[in-house]
Amino acid sequence: MSTDATDISSGKETSDGSPSADPEDIPMMQWLYNRIFLVAIASLVFFFVVYLGWGLVDILSVPSR
Repeated sequence: MSTDATDISSGKETSDGSPSADPEDIPMMQWLYNRIFLVAIASLVFFFVVYLGWGLVDILSVPSR
Protein backbone atom coordinates (compact mmCIF):
# COMPACT_ATOMS: atom_id res chain seq x y z
CA MET A 1 0.00 0.00 0.00
CA SER A 2 1.31 3.45 -0.94
CA THR A 3 1.64 6.39 1.45
CA ASP A 4 0.48 8.81 -1.24
CA ALA A 5 -3.23 9.54 -1.58
CA THR A 6 -4.82 8.73 -4.90
CA ASP A 7 -7.79 10.65 -6.27
CA ILE A 8 -10.20 7.94 -7.39
CA SER A 9 -11.85 9.99 -10.13
CA SER A 10 -8.67 11.09 -11.89
CA GLY A 11 -5.97 8.86 -10.42
CA LYS A 12 -3.79 11.83 -9.48
CA GLU A 13 -1.49 11.49 -6.51
CA THR A 14 -0.39 14.16 -4.08
CA SER A 15 2.74 14.04 -1.99
CA ASP A 16 1.17 15.48 1.19
CA GLY A 17 -1.55 12.84 1.47
CA SER A 18 -4.48 15.07 0.51
CA PRO A 19 -6.61 14.35 -2.54
CA SER A 20 -5.85 16.56 -5.50
CA ALA A 21 -8.44 19.26 -6.22
CA ASP A 22 -7.82 21.11 -9.44
CA PRO A 23 -10.01 24.19 -9.83
CA GLU A 24 -11.28 22.67 -13.08
CA ASP A 25 -12.51 19.54 -11.24
CA ILE A 26 -14.74 21.43 -8.76
CA PRO A 27 -18.38 21.72 -9.87
CA MET A 28 -19.66 25.28 -10.39
CA MET A 29 -22.30 25.16 -7.62
CA GLN A 30 -19.78 23.84 -5.08
CA TRP A 31 -17.37 26.62 -6.07
CA LEU A 32 -20.18 29.15 -5.59
CA TYR A 33 -21.25 27.77 -2.19
CA ASN A 34 -17.64 27.81 -0.99
CA ARG A 35 -17.62 31.60 -1.50
CA ILE A 36 -19.90 32.53 1.44
CA PHE A 37 -19.53 36.29 1.00
CA LEU A 38 -20.51 36.01 -2.66
CA VAL A 39 -23.64 34.08 -1.63
CA ALA A 40 -24.43 36.70 1.04
CA ILE A 41 -24.06 39.60 -1.41
CA ALA A 42 -26.16 37.77 -4.02
CA SER A 43 -28.94 37.18 -1.48
CA LEU A 44 -28.93 40.83 -0.41
CA VAL A 45 -29.11 41.99 -4.04
CA PHE A 46 -31.93 39.52 -4.74
CA PHE A 47 -34.05 40.64 -1.79
CA PHE A 48 -33.38 44.31 -2.53
CA VAL A 49 -34.55 43.90 -6.14
CA VAL A 50 -37.59 41.80 -5.16
CA TYR A 51 -38.79 44.17 -2.43
CA LEU A 52 -38.10 47.22 -4.55
CA GLY A 53 -40.05 45.69 -7.44
CA TRP A 54 -42.85 44.62 -5.10
CA GLY A 55 -43.05 48.13 -3.66
CA LEU A 56 -43.14 49.75 -7.09
CA VAL A 57 -45.90 47.41 -8.27
CA ASP A 58 -47.83 48.12 -5.07
CA ILE A 59 -47.49 51.90 -5.48
CA LEU A 60 -48.39 51.81 -9.17
CA SER A 61 -51.44 49.64 -8.51
CA VAL A 62 -53.10 52.32 -6.30
CA PRO A 63 -55.91 53.85 -8.33
CA SER A 64 -55.81 57.59 -8.92
CA ARG A 65 -58.83 59.80 -8.31
